[in-house]
Amino acid sequence: MFALAALLFFKTNNDFLGYFFGAVTILSAIIFPVYLRYLYKKHYRNYVRETLKTKKLADATVKFIDAEKAIQTFDLDTDTKINFSALTGIVELREHIFLMINTTGLIVPKRFIPDMQHSLAYFKSIANSCQISYGEEMDWKWK
Repeated sequence: MFALAALLFFKTNNDFLGYFFGAVTILSAIIFPVYLRYLYKKHYRNYVRETLKTKKLADATVKFIDAEKAIQTFDLDTDTKINFSALTGIVELREHIFLMINTTGLIVPKRFIPDMQHSLAYFKSIANSCQISYGEEMDWKWK
């Protein structure tokens, strides 16, 4: 919008307003993505705080059932069973493991996993047996 105004002012030989709106166009192109990133972080941080205010994260449990080839998750409110065949990928980050399921995923914090080396080998074996991707992105950061 500002770029259009700058072009119109340059066409009408009003150079001052043309340069002004040109500068505003460049500044908005630089500042807007930073501001939008800030808004998204603030929104999701508040959303997570509000939705988890009454829940206790320590009460959530994840079990891997080899006989059924499924993942069972349960907490105070829900009980869910996910077949290994529904997994589309496994991503290991520095502090979490993401079990990707179509458009969503299950986030497993590493700090709650007692035997990390055995568990990572188990996740890799699940990825191999289900023929899904296993990625390690230790340097991943929120952009």
